Amino acid sequence: MDRENSNYDKTLQSLKERFGLAVVPIEIPIGRESEFKGVVNIINKRAKVYDSKLKSMVDVEVASELVPTIDEYRSALMEAVAETDEELLDKYLSDGELSDEEIIMGLKRVYYPAK
Repeated sequence: MDRENSNYDKTLQSLKERFGLAVVPIEIPIGRESEFKGVVNIINKRAKVYDSKLKSMVDVEVASELVPTIDEYRSALMEAVAETDEELLDKYLSDGELSDEEIIMGLKRVYYPAK
């Protein structure tokens, strides 16, 4: 995301066109190109940026302008995860949302199915 002419939204849209609407981000970038600073985790709504003095990622407050985007992607992620499991779908339809743990559990079921 720190490369010249990188465009997260365009890349995400291209992936959705190729693989379908089930493509949903788990993290979104903070900034772009030379202004790229870090990422926001969509599941837990936590932001991390790189601190050059510490040479590591540090937790920071999520910028208010990112909250609507985070909420939109989190909703899409919950829906996609709910559609993979009957129990999660029932919970999502009755409560309107899934917990962080339920989202992670659903993702694990999809990417690491039981043998």
